[in-house]
Amino acid sequence: MKKIVAFGSGNALAAICGVINSNPQFDMSVYRVAEVKDKPISLEDLYWIKNADAYLVDGTWGSTNPARQWKPDKIYAEDSKLAHGRPSTEVRSARMEFINVFVQELAKMYNKKVIVTESATLSRIKCNYIDSWYKNTGPRYYRMGLGHWTYGRTKWCEVDNSEPSRLHTMIQKTEKKNKIKLQNIEPHQWKNNKDGAVLIVPGLEYDPTSSVSVPEFIKTSVERVRLATNRKIIVKPHPLSKIVVKDLVKDVEVLPRETKLRTIVDRVYCGVLGESTSIFELINLGIPCITSKWNFGIKLNNTSIDRIEKIYYATPLEVLNWYKMVSHTEFDWSEFNSHLIIPYIKELLQK
Repeated sequence: MKKIVAFGSGNALAAICGVINSNPQFDMSVYRVAEVKDKPISLEDLYWIKNADAYLVDGTWGSTNPARQWKPDKIYAEDSKLAHGRPSTEVRSARMEFINVFVQELAKMYNKKVIVTESATLSRIKCNYIDSWYKNTGPRYYRMGLGHWTYGRTKWCEVDNSEPSRLHTMIQKTEKKNKIKLQNIEPHQWKNNKDGAVLIVPGLEYDPTSSVSVPEFIKTSVERVRLATNRKIIVKPHPLSKIVVKDLVKDVEVLPRETKLRTIVDRVYCGVLGESTSIFELINLGIPCITSKWNFGIKLNNTSIDRIEKIYYATPLEVLNWYKMVSHTEFDWSEFNSHLIIPYIKELLQK
């Protein structure tokens, strides 16, 4: 029987634990290590940490932001100020950071595989059709992969030939739940303004998803774009960012943080992204994007700012195949909350 040790919390993680332990016929079980301060780590915890087949965590790790660093005195003080029984976002982020970094160190020490759940990927395209944040409306999807959460550092489930495909199931569920019609998927069309501006979309400064710091990404991207083209440059900060872009670079247009990408599509020639998941919205809007090698968009073959004036326009079939591929990086709540998720977990553990 395969034994998985789960650390921390999270909706997808909790659902996986419950489903596996409720279905012993799949020859798997999960042991949860509690993160509650009043329950010290036990010998049983240590036994399974050492002897498990794999670990399971939710969220990211590697942030250097001071607010995400776990400090016992601060965290315990915050625990006494719980809102609706939950710690503040800052407290939960600090706990997640500390736990997940620790798990990575354990995984290296004991040579364990790590299954990682995180926020949605492809299904974020619904942001092009709704006014609310994607987490505030269903269907709720969560990504799941092995080893990491960014595309290039993660092993993902393979595309299968099941019917209906995962892509079409996501489309149908999203359209039904939100009473919308997702467009420009099959067939895909490029709709960029051939005379338009270069749109730089940085990530969030304290999010460890970015392979370089956000200020450095902004400055380096602007410098490289200016060497490659005379086009206007627009910077669209992350909605939660506190960085003052104009303190970093001059002579660029800085959009309000809350700007919806769909409202500026007619002004844009291409996007420049690091690891940002804005790739899904921009591709669906018909905007080609130059990305880092870790981004989900790498398979669309634009990774060099130097070739910005010779950008590659993937064919409709290539984009469709890309959509199908990334649809296998996320799973909806009904899957996580049922035995349907178990074959995908087994697939990841075999990688």
